[in-house]
Amino acid sequence: MELKDNCAICRLSMTRHDIKRLLPCKHLIHAKCFELSEAIIERVATCPICRTNVLDVEDIIRKVYRRYNNQDRERVVASANRGEGWTALAKSLRVHYKTAYHWVNSGREKMLAKGGYKPKILSEEEINTLLSWLEENCSLTLKQ
Repeated sequence: MELKDNCAICRLSMTRHDIKRLLPCKHLIHAKCFELSEAIIERVATCPICRTNVLDVEDIIRKVYRRYNNQDRERVVASANRGEGWTALAKSLRVHYKTAYHWVNSGREKMLAKGGYKPKILSEEEINTLLSWLEENCSLTLKQ
């Protein structure tokens, strides 16, 4: 199934988070556009683009993913390393089987850091040196 990427009402492209309704004809509607034209769509009962019947529209609901803490991950991986039943432990901690399986396969007891601080490529001293060279001769190029 391929979804068309523009709102059926305002014809602007949208992101996944903007979608409110999916019409049976696979056209999408922004949440704000749907609120503004809900009465018109229900009265006319057709898609604004292809004119198919839209009486059975379905709401798009984002799935909420559960976040696990490091302690659960450490316990499951340690249990697998000891040769104990990590699947039963994962089930008792309400960790999805595939998630626990990926933890065990990776062998890492700690999660990798996501986002955060990215170190600079050049140090402050190197930046100051480059700036002093440019102040002396402003016609320098990167190659020089």
